[in-house]
This record gives sequence, structure tokens and C-alpha cells, in this order.
Amino acid sequence: MTTFPDLPDLPDAAEALEHFPFDDGRGIEVNERFRELRQRKGLLRVRLAYGEPTWLVTRYADVRLVLGDARFSRAMSVGRDFPRQEEATDVAGLMTLDAPEHTRLRKLLFKALSRSRMEAQRPTVHAAADDALSSAMNAGPGMDIVVDYARQIGVLSFCDLLGVPAADREAVESTCAALLPGSGVGPEDRMRRFGALRTCTEQLIAERRARPRDDLMSAMIQARDEEDRLTDTELIDLVFTLLLAGFETIITQIPNCVYVLTRGDRALWNRLRANPAELPAAVEELLRNNASAGAGMFVRYAREDVNVGGTLVRAGEALTVINESANHDPARFEDPDAIDFTRPPRWTPHLRSWRAPLPRRPARAHRPPGGTAGAAHQDPGADRPRHHVEGTAAHPRGGGDARDLAGRPGMTAATHRGPVGFRWVVAGRLDPARLRL
Repeated sequence: MTTFPDLPDLPDAAEALEHFPFDDGRGIEVNERFRELRQRKGLLRVRLAYGEPTWLVTRYADVRLVLGDARFSRAMSVGRDFPRQEEATDVAGLMTLDAPEHTRLRKLLFKALSRSRMEAQRPTVHAAADDALSSAMNAGPGMDIVVDYARQIGVLSFCDLLGVPAADREAVESTCAALLPGSGVGPEDRMRRFGALRTCTEQLIAERRARPRDDLMSAMIQARDEEDRLTDTELIDLVFTLLLAGFETIITQIPNCVYVLTRGDRALWNRLRANPAELPAAVEELLRNNASAGAGMFVRYAREDVNVGGTLVRAGEALTVINESANHDPARFEDPDAIDFTRPPRWTPHLRSWRAPLPRRPARAHRPPGGTAGAAHQDPGADRPRHHVEGTAAHPRGGGDARDLAGRPGMTAATHRGPVGFRWVVAGRLDPARLRL
């Protein structure tokens, strides 16, 4: 019989649990409270705005355990009052599956969403960046990085990758923006827009089945694993997973990275402009540093009693992993609060919102049938956000005349935190509307 000595007891049912997040979720900086939680023994049990209580997992080693061990499940969140920041509970698709179902879909999807296909997207990303920056330079003293730049190139590049007709792209953008947490769109309107996007996707699938093209949708339809193929329902779920997750990631990560690079004396920006070879490493370091993944993004349920960081988590209890805290854990990263583009490679594997860690040697007893431990993986399309951030920082006109962001941009409290909008000032002329909170 397995015993768990010296583990703290569960909080008393009558005890008031602390509310999470600890702040309003509207800053790019990592909350100082996580430093305290990483140093204390055990986990903290909290409540989010909606759902049942959850254990916060803040240390790097503990986060890797929860994301990469088959004793923890994401599929168990379906049909439950899982911890979350938004009222809506409609979750489905690839992100709520465990192995072997998750492994099967990923195997088929990876046959279509290859690295070479992602690399072929670079010219599209750079062309979109050029158009957006040129328009901004011609229009006046500044641009809204979120509305005029990140959203535009994010939607355009994704629609180009998937093969969405030009006539439907505006509808895709407006629907995605409304579906994002923190959008202010009510549940009924959100579901209406969700249905409209689903109809658009069904029509695209039917068209590509009849007339295949050289795009991702056609490749997903044609992907085979022996006699196994994706069903229409699975195709729709995968399209929504890729579109919505990728869209939100791009429209938050680009502004976040631009803000960090150009704040203060712009030393980081100037360094990259002078040393473009550092760009790939710089992007990874910026993604590690940014507090971009909000609460409730990664919820898991314990399949059995498990010791996590000195706390006995009972079977059926929820855990919420906090990547932004794990990425600032000094037990893993030397001087974690510093932005260092020259971190040794052994320190670079960080946890970010679009890639879960892959355990080096998962315990054999905990491997689920037909897949890696806990289906930890590099998510399909993981290179897309990197390409967009690199395309922004590397562009010859990007930020060349930017002088002042005039303070901190207003941030959303979505699953990925980022600016609602902020003005990037050109040629030193301050725009009174530079910040749109």
C-alpha cells in the first residue's frame, strides 16, 4: 500500500479559499506572490471566478509532472464545473482529450501540419508585416500594434495556411476576436458567432473534399494512418483548436514582445537590430519571460491520489498549472527575472502556452496505452507564433523610428494576457491616443 508521509491535510471545507488570480490579470509582469508559493512547502488551494476549487502548481518540476504524467487528465474536465475565469463551460476538441485518442488525432494532424509547411509560411508572414508597417508609416504618427498589426497578420497568415477564401476572412477575424476571453461578448452572442464560424468551416471542408488544393485543410482531409482518417467532426474540432488558440496567442505575444523590447532605453531592441543572428534565441527568452498565460489555461484532474510538491492531491481534484511562475523558477533558470538572450541551451526548454513539456524519461508504469506519458507534447503549429514574433522584430522597418510607448499598455485578463491595444509612436511624435485601455 502506498503511503504519503508528512503531507499537509486538505483545507477544511468551511475554510474560505483565496481567490485567484491574485491581481486583476492586467499586467505583463509576473506576480510577486508566485515567488512565495514556489518557496513554501506544498500547494495552495484557491478558487477562480467560476468552477470548483483547484490546486495551484507553480514550481517548474511540479508543472512538468502534472502536464507530463498520465495520472493527470484533461479529459476529466469535460462535463464538470472545472475552474475557470469565464462563465462559459463549452470545452471540446484536441485540448480536452487524453491518450490514446489525443495521440491518434495528433498523429494524423502532424502528417498535414509539418515543419516544412510552417517554414513555407514565412514569406506570407513577412509580406503581411511589410504591408501593415508600410500602411502605418504612411498613415501618421503611430499605429495600434494589436488592431492594426497583430490581429491583421495573425488572421491573414492563418487563413492563408488553412485555405480560407478571402471573402470569409473578415468574418473569421471578427468571430475569433469575439470568442476570446475578456472580449465582453455575452454567452448567447458568443454561441451565435461560434455557430457561424462552424458553418463556414463545414462549407470549407465540403469544398476541399470536392476540389483539393495545396493548403492545410486539404492536407488534413487527405491525411491517413493506414486506414484511419479524420472525420468531419474531428476536422472541425481541430480547425477551431488551431484557429482560436493560434489567433489569441499571436495577438498577445507580438504586442507583449514589442513592449518589452522597446520600453525604457530600448537597449534590447537596439541589440537585436545590431545582432539579428540572436533573434531565434531572443524570441524564446521573451516567451519565457512574459507573463502571458493566464489562470485556468491548463487544468488537469488527478486520476488517483498523487503527491505533488509535498501536497497529497486526491483523486478527482483539479490542479491549475501556472506556466508563468514555472518559467521564473530559480531552481530551473539562473537569474530568472533577467532577460538574457545568451542563456545556455540547457536552460532554454521553458513552458509556454502553446507547448507542453515532453518528459525525458516518463515512468513506465504511468504511460497510457498508445501514447507518451500524459500526452505531453509539442502542440501542432507551435512554430506559428514564433514566426510571427520573429517576423516583427526582424523586419527592416519595424520599430526603426519608435521612440516612446509612454507607459504600460492596458492588458486583457484573458487566458493569454496581452494589450487590448496600445499606440506605437513613430518618429518621436506622441499620440494622445497612444494607449487604448
